[in-house]
Amino acid sequence: MIEEVATNIYRVVVPLPMFAVGSMNSYIIKDPDISLIVDPGMAHSLCLEAMQAAMKELGVKPQETDFFMTHHHADHASLVSELMDIKSVIHIHRQEMVSMEGHVTGSGLGDMESFFQVMGFSEEGPERVFSLLVGSAMEYRASDMRASRAEEEKPFDTWPFSCVDEGHVFEKGGHRFRCMVTPGHSKAHTCLYEPDRHILMIGDELSPILQFVSGEDNPLGDLLISLERLYSMEIELVLPGHRSAFRDIKKRINQLRHYHQERTDEIMTALTKSPQTSFQLAAKIRTDMKNLEPWQALGLLDRFFLTRGCFAHLRSLEVKGLIRKEMRNRVAFYSLLG
Repeated sequence: MIEEVATNIYRVVVPLPMFAVGSMNSYIIKDPDISLIVDPGMAHSLCLEAMQAAMKELGVKPQETDFFMTHHHADHASLVSELMDIKSVIHIHRQEMVSMEGHVTGSGLGDMESFFQVMGFSEEGPERVFSLLVGSAMEYRASDMRASRAEEEKPFDTWPFSCVDEGHVFEKGGHRFRCMVTPGHSKAHTCLYEPDRHILMIGDELSPILQFVSGEDNPLGDLLISLERLYSMEIELVLPGHRSAFRDIKKRINQLRHYHQERTDEIMTALTKSPQTSFQLAAKIRTDMKNLEPWQALGLLDRFFLTRGCFAHLRSLEVKGLIRKEMRNRVAFYSLLG
């Protein structure tokens, strides 16, 4: 489906196979010179067909198109490997580019293994979660598409990246968008804001899912700061990475604040003086919730996301000095103070 959401800005609904959300939004900013595609989607044949059809219908040629990535997650970014032309430029924040490289080359698996250990996640190995996150059949190589192509795959270090940061400006299709770095959903998630028409391309920043974290990150704290910044802005049209455009960003921000406060309260209630891991706490909280599937009935990725979210909330509580953390054989255990 193609929808013109603003002058020269087209929302393309791209199907996401194997993902519960079902689809994501790619935005094509049509320009008489060089058009810009914001988050092209996942490297899978269904996504490729949808984007190629949309580009053809809109008269957007690959050799006259650049790309902008709000963040590195595979469902938003990986299709660029199939759509980019030799003349294309990929605009992305440097930290997101580093994370993207970890997915493309597989080097991020080591970080995943360490993260599993810190969280005490005792389910299937990190290899399985990593393949599900990146997409085992949908990796950036997209082998089902490559099989019929004669070109050799381009090494990641030859991809035409141009790193952006806060304040970088794109003038496309009669619009003037400014980059806003809004960490939370990912380490350097970046939105595009047009102050003249008060349009915000927000990617996944209003998702409840928090970024992959190390022991030193504080993604929940980062997110709340980003939300406070967005709340104070004049925004009339929000173009999200999933679902339809909307106008009341303050309502959505308040919903997210409430959600994260509830999760924090649940975790504090579940904590005791006996040390527990993020995995143990996530399972306990989920089991205590009413009218929801039991922990073991959830899919592997759901259990991982819930454990990772619990870890992020615990990290925030630790930074505030409200709980105690102790490390045992590289596993983080948390307990109440006193």
